[in-house]
Amino acid sequence: MYRVYETKAIIISSRDKGETSRDFKILTREFGVIHASAQGVRRPQSKLKSFLVPFRPINLFIVRGREVWRIVNVTECEYKTLSVIETKHIARPLSLVVKLVHGEEYDVRLYSLIENLYVSILNTQDSSLRICAEELTSLRIMFILGYVRIPPIFTDLIDSDLLSPETLERFKPLRKEAVSLVNEALRMSHLS
Repeated sequence: MYRVYETKAIIISSRDKGETSRDFKILTREFGVIHASAQGVRRPQSKLKSFLVPFRPINLFIVRGREVWRIVNVTECEYKTLSVIETKHIARPLSLVVKLVHGEEYDVRLYSLIENLYVSILNTQDSSLRICAEELTSLRIMFILGYVRIPPIFTDLIDSDLLSPETLERFKPLRKEAVSLVNEALRMSHLS
C-alpha cells in the first residue's frame, strides 16, 4: 500500500509521455522540486488536466513510486488564476529554480518565496511594483541557494519573505544592483 502525500505545489513545466500521460516538473512545499507523472491526464475525460497548469498554485496528492512520483489527485488552491501577462512574473523566477536546483532539493523557503510572489502579483496593480517583486524574489532565490553573497544594503530585504508594497518601494532604488548581482552569479556559474 502506498502512502499518499498532500502538498501545496506549483507546476513548473510538463511534457507529454506516451499517448495519454504527461510528466511534470513541480515545485512543492514539502519535497522541493520533484518530477511526477500523471497517467491518462491527456484523455478528454480526465478530471486532473484542468488543474495541472504551469505557474498556478495547487493542492497536490502524490505517491512515491519506485522511480518517480505519481500524481493521484489535484485540487484548487484558494488563489485566483493570473493573466498571461501576470504569469511572466512567476515564470522567470521559477526558471531560475529549474536552472539552479538539480534533483530533488528541499527548502521550504523556495516554495514560500514563489507563493508570496504569486500573492503579490495578484494584489498589486502597479506594473513597476510587480517587476520589483519578481526581481527581489529572484535575488532571494539566488541567496537561499548559495549563489550570491548579499551586500549589507540588502540584508533587511533578504531576511524576510514578504513582498509588501513598503518592501517593494524600499527595493526600487536598489533594483539595478540586485539585477547585476543575479546576472553576475549566473554568469560565474555558467548558467546564463
